[in-house]
Amino acid sequence: DRLTATKKVLSQAGPLRLDAASALPLRDEVGTLLIDDIAAQRRRKIQHERDLGVPNNGFGTLPGAAPPADSDKDGMPDTWENATGSDSRRQDHNEPSSRGGFLPVGTGYTRLEEYLHFLAIPHCFVKPGETVGIDLNRYASGFRKPLVWSATRPGAGTLALDPSGTARFTAPADGSGRSGFNFTVTDADGSTWTQPFALLIAR
Repeated sequence: DRLTATKKVLSQAGPLRLDAASALPLRDEVGTLLIDDIAAQRRRKIQHERDLGVPNNGFGTLPGAAPPADSDKDGMPDTWENATGSDSRRQDHNEPSSRGGFLPVGTGYTRLEEYLHFLAIPHCFVKPGETVGIDLNRYASGFRKPLVWSATRPGAGTLALDPSGTARFTAPADGSGRSGFNFTVTDADGSTWTQPFALLIAR
């Protein structure tokens, strides 16, 4: 329905920081401002970037970060390759994605495409035996409170979900690899949405 579709757009539109461990907001200042205007049905005449009223003369804050180590320069970080069975010393990014991955085997997707898919959905890196808190509200900002949450069992590890929308995932103490779960939000209007959440268990 149109109402639910609008809520999905408000939750997912624009460049997003989908890593649950990020200390930064889901969107930068410009993206947040534009989405807030849409949600409030507020018009704004912009003739110059400075008119936005956000830092850096209207361009927003663009923090930099060092890239993760990638010994073979194939676009997949060593951490990812070592955890998923790739070879971090050899460029194997164009080989078919492996069994047990986030994408169906035999569909033609490569190892690199699986990594990019992981980055393009809500996700998190976690160490073996570690427990991480995941605020699922981050991925459903367009839905109207009060919100009701549910989630499937993860592929590996354990998951506890409290009514506030915080999921606590505990990775297995031994081994590494992929895990994940689906989470569903239902809001005050009865709108509902199910999304995947991907986890990489890596040392």
